[in-house]
Amino acid sequence: MSAPPSSIDLTAARPGLPEVRATPPDAESLLAVLDALPLGVLLVDESGRIAACNREARRLLDAGDGLAEVRGHLVGRTCRHTAALREIVCQALAGEPRGGHRSLSLGRGACRRSLEVVATGTRRAGLAVLYVIDPEGDTGPDAEALRALYGLTAAEAAFAAELARGRTLDQIADGLGVSRHTVRGHLKAVFAKTGTHRQAELVGLLLRSAARIGSLG
Repeated sequence: MSAPPSSIDLTAARPGLPEVRATPPDAESLLAVLDALPLGVLLVDESGRIAACNREARRLLDAGDGLAEVRGHLVGRTCRHTAALREIVCQALAGEPRGGHRSLSLGRGACRRSLEVVATGTRRAGLAVLYVIDPEGDTGPDAEALRALYGLTAAEAAFAAELARGRTLDQIADGLGVSRHTVRGHLKAVFAKTGTHRQAELVGLLLRSAARIGSLG
């Protein structure tokens, strides 16, 4: 974790993004909360200088594939990506566009899914918050929490958790050691119990559900 500023106030009062506020005495607790998040969080200024970042952001920076840190500054894989990062940071600091997210996708190496970046302003002058999502990350909803939330069986919950991690039906069947017919049966049962009708709709529901909290421990 990079050393935090003397006071951190991360504000993202928009659906789907965490809102975190802290005063100096709570800085250590704040950093622990940020480190538990399954997405990267960075505080950066208009020049791209990194003021603070959480554990997941540090992992992505150290990997250097899509994002990297060069002399304390945030850069993308290409000059164009770096310029795009600076642009959304400046927009976030200026509060533009009003009421909307500033977001972009950052390409990585061959056959890898792009990183997704969302920028928001903060109440601390001169710093923006960047949220970075790695679509290939292994974090997904907790199977036990899915059982409790939707009344799934253990087998259905295990299936649903793997589906939310982006696995195909064939991959899930191989991973769980069951037949394709069994997996298709699990899908139909989970559709019925969650009130969804399409696979994409189901995955979206699972990723937004409170079951994701159980996966952070």
